[in-house]
Amino acid sequence: MGSWDSKPSAVTGPWFCYRQTSPDLTALYADARVEAPSQDSGRWNDLGVNFAQYMSLQPMGSWAELARHENIRKGQQAETVRKLWLLYVADERVADLSSFDHYESCGLDPEMAVSSEYSRTHLLRYELEDAGFSGVLSPSAAHSTAINLTLFGERRAREVSGSLEAWPNPFPSDWIPAQLLADNAPLPAVVLDQAVYLDETHPSYFAWRSSRP
Repeated sequence: MGSWDSKPSAVTGPWFCYRQTSPDLTALYADARVEAPSQDSGRWNDLGVNFAQYMSLQPMGSWAELARHENIRKGQQAETVRKLWLLYVADERVADLSSFDHYESCGLDPEMAVSSEYSRTHLLRYELEDAGFSGVLSPSAAHSTAINLTLFGERRAREVSGSLEAWPNPFPSDWIPAQLLADNAPLPAVVLDQAVYLDETHPSYFAWRSSRP
């Protein structure tokens, strides 16, 4: 039994997702040769313990994650260049926590979706994995309307030039077809008007909370 009152619903892809990375990185994390995972800690992973693949269902959501994480403000975006990837995810049994209502209906605190403190989501990740979930859909903390898809564990990207969904994936649980949409691209200036920074109240969560009796 997890920390929920009722288990989240399981949903199956496919999803077209977006992810931005540093110019020297590949699209996804796979580093099994090291003694401990080297991916920096995030909402759904812990440095030295495990991996997570962070993606957004909207391109602006992916860019907003960068602006929030690096605290990039207006006038600074041209100094940061990244790769933008399109990925085709066909995972099964993803936990559907894609709205604050879904968190609440499971007996979970919706604030953990947008909080800057990650201990509760780290614990929830372990519980979701133990329950057989491969990842989670959850509201973006960095963008007021975007939804993020996070997969647990290592994945390997396979760059595909043609149709991503037509690529005959030999190991769907390990490999994800990807295309590079932009290389050495600056952070779009419009994102800085949409990003929710660490020192700001999340508009959608605030509106949701204010609507509760």
